[in-house]
Amino acid sequence: MSDYDDAVTRIRAYAKPNSANARKLLETLDTETLDGVEDALDALAEYSGLDRGDYDDGEEYGDARRDTWEEFLDALDGIEPIKEEDGEEEETGE
Repeated sequence: MSDYDDAVTRIRAYAKPNSANARKLLETLDTETLDGVEDALDALAEYSGLDRGDYDDGEEYGDARRDTWEEFLDALDGIEPIKEEDGEEEETGE
């Protein structure tokens, strides 16, 4: 199993969103061989930056957190190996 597959499996296994642990796992990934890690980190930063005071009630805040976490998971799914110039994918340690 690659580092990426392991990270995705562990993040998706969280019983509830855990941005601190997700960030730690993402930061272990090799951005030289994987495209989209920065997008996932940006989406995670957006999730972490949500502030309860910006919402009228708890339900609205909860909805925003749920939606933003889903956007992060979508960005996580968008991570893929960088293709070399000859069109082949770089080795990711699998």
